[in-house]
Amino acid sequence: MTQPTDPNQPATLTPRPMGTSEEIAAAAKQAEQLGDDAGKSLADALRISFGVLRWLIVLLVIAFLFSGFFTVRSDEVAVRTRFGKITQDGEGRGYLTADGGPYFQFPAPVDEIIRIPTTTQTIEVRNAFWYEEQVSGTDVRPNPATNRQLRIGIDGSLITGDGNLVHGRFTVNYRVRPEDAVAFVKAVGETETGEPIMVRAQQIVTIAAERAISAAVAEVTAIEFLQSSPNTALIRAKLSEILNEQMNTGITVESVIADNRVAPPGVQESFDAVQTAVAQRQSEILKAQQDREARLSEAAGKGYDVLLAVMDIYGDAGRDDETELRAAATEALNALLDGIPANQATAPLLPMLDDEDRAVLEAVATNVTVGGEASEVINAAEQYRLGRVEQVRAKLERFEGLLATYESQPDFTRRRLLQQMRQSIFAKNPELMYFDGKMLRMDIPRDTGIDKRRAEEEAEASRLAAEAARRNDPSARVDPNLPPGAPGR
Repeated sequence: MTQPTDPNQPATLTPRPMGTSEEIAAAAKQAEQLGDDAGKSLADALRISFGVLRWLIVLLVIAFLFSGFFTVRSDEVAVRTRFGKITQDGEGRGYLTADGGPYFQFPAPVDEIIRIPTTTQTIEVRNAFWYEEQVSGTDVRPNPATNRQLRIGIDGSLITGDGNLVHGRFTVNYRVRPEDAVAFVKAVGETETGEPIMVRAQQIVTIAAERAISAAVAEVTAIEFLQSSPNTALIRAKLSEILNEQMNTGITVESVIADNRVAPPGVQESFDAVQTAVAQRQSEILKAQQDREARLSEAAGKGYDVLLAVMDIYGDAGRDDETELRAAATEALNALLDGIPANQATAPLLPMLDDEDRAVLEAVATNVTVGGEASEVINAAEQYRLGRVEQVRAKLERFEGLLATYESQPDFTRRRLLQQMRQSIFAKNPELMYFDGKMLRMDIPRDTGIDKRRAEEEAEASRLAAEAARRNDPSARVDPNLPPGAPGR
């Protein structure tokens, strides 16, 4: 192109002269060679890229396969769902445990693993049935307004069976057993907002616990609720009924603990006074029962229960004029007092009783015997009886021997008996004289201690007389050191 010298003139295009045919051919060959090199480089680059990509795909497939395996901890159980439907393991169970792993899952949204702890979970019912409090440092007190009256919507409370209001705080311990995991997932599930299943379970248990506590407290009196050991077993039973029979949640309630139990603050002092009286009454009753058992044990040993039961039967038979039953009861009492075991002593009596009395007697008529003071008295009486029998038998044998001697030698026997009688009479009175029909006699014993004993007896008589005089006349003063007959004594 040639630029014109005149600006108003258009530019003209001057064709470039073409080279020779050899130049053209050389240029074409050079261009072809350049194109082959570029294509070869591009092909090599693509081949290397596809190789790397191939290995990357293989690695991704391997990683995918291994990422699908999972295990279950020993403190949990897992439920696997596939497209929302619960799958089963090799044993036909719908839950997975630590014993059977590892397990395989497809990635979401195909498979989903729901893990459920099998350890004990805890919820607290703290504010539903409690009054508003004011906290100042470590000091926690009821709101002053609550002392006057409970405020609906602010102060929680419970209604007892006798129409009183009380307050309480409770702790509930529960868990999910592995065999109940499927029922738990079906009943509890997860919310549309993706709330965790255990959070959902806590909400369900809390609501059910509040219902169970309200229903259980409505069946007891205020005093029964405020006692030291409230009937938490009733709350547990009602909570289990709600969670399992009504809702089929698969949740096992392990325990319910009543942490705090109080009356409304405005009447707390009155309730405390009633509780103190009830506790004192129970203490007195227990003390009386223990004293009764101690006294009965002292009186009849371990067999006092059966002895009292047979005595009651004896009394009832006497009032109803049942002669045969009364006679059988008498025989049973005698057998018991003789030390025969209770089950043997009462065996003949049992067929004659009605069902109620028979059940009472069978419950106490075990292999025990009557002991204690009753046994001691009976043994002492038996020993006394045997002693008296031996004494009478000995006297009888002496009399029979004396009779045989009298029959053979009557005069000698009479003189001998007279001499023995005289010695026994004169043993304490040696100065007495007697006339045997022929002469006046006086026996002087060799025992010189007779005078000493007589002096001691006189001194004792004087002392007793002085004490009697002092009791009758307080002003009288007797000196016991003075000899008998002396002034002042």
